[in-house]
Amino acid sequence: MTPTAVYPRSNFVRRGYRVFILLPLRLCAFVTTLGLLWVESVAHILLCFLLNVRLGPRATQHAAEEAGTNSRVAFVNDWLKLRLNAEYPTWFMKFHDTHLRVAHFAAKVALFCLGYSKLDVQGERDPQADVLVCNHRGIIDALVLSFALNQVPIFVGGASIVELPFLRELGISLDLYFVDESMRKFAVYELRDLLSPKSSTRRRPLVVFPEGSADYGTSLRTWIHPGCFQIVSAERMQGVALTFQGLGEFSPTWPLSSRLHTLFGILFFLAQIPSNRSRVEFIKPKVAENATREEMMEDFRRAIASALDVPVANERGGYDMPHRER
Repeated sequence: MTPTAVYPRSNFVRRGYRVFILLPLRLCAFVTTLGLLWVESVAHILLCFLLNVRLGPRATQHAAEEAGTNSRVAFVNDWLKLRLNAEYPTWFMKFHDTHLRVAHFAAKVALFCLGYSKLDVQGERDPQADVLVCNHRGIIDALVLSFALNQVPIFVGGASIVELPFLRELGISLDLYFVDESMRKFAVYELRDLLSPKSSTRRRPLVVFPEGSADYGTSLRTWIHPGCFQIVSAERMQGVALTFQGLGEFSPTWPLSSRLHTLFGILFFLAQIPSNRSRVEFIKPKVAENATREEMMEDFRRAIASALDVPVANERGGYDMPHRER
């Protein structure tokens, strides 16, 4: 399942069809869909600003600032808490639910435009799992997971997204929880509260990426966020193994440290391929009853590596295949 950028050669007619017909149609549909979603997201943010003025102190007391985090991060995270606790007016909460459904539909359209006409889902989604632990392949993970879960989950992302135009507006309006280096311990307590809101019309899982940054999927590196395994107990967690495979096999990894032209290059490449496939597998690792958070993290990492059939990094700087050694 190692991703490569190698695909069969095509004749001149087929290549011309891809470049001059398939590519423009897909890119136009992709840009139009996400452009309309971005406009709706901006309207959503403006409404939040106006409602925060009416709410007064409740919308301006940033508990996260006490932990020394970025004020912008604290500001938008407070919006998320207000929405999940249904402290905004009823009409806005209905608009927010509609916005999430529109985003879910847009994710399906965007995947189709990028050639992902087939999504292979294996395993069963545990309805009692509040936290989903997933390997990180790139920005397209959000589209694939929203499609597989049949809803837009609450993603946990780095504070660097706040500095990125377009992605910033989408993330804020779609309940992305931002975390920076100074609030790792504090974020655990906040995320626990977010999973048990006072009032919620729709139960949504929390998706975490313990890797911290995107990888190409050829292996699983040492994970760096053990705090993800302090949010809830192991019984309320489930692993998700995500990979890309099939015709036009390609690794759509785009780290947030890269520039936007890298993302556009990936989208341009994917849109030319007639058929791409992604696979999502839900797994339930065996975790010891008294396991520490580091042991839980390693159990999930090895279970996901086994599902993907890729090596895992070891403490010696090399890689092991423990699931093949049994």
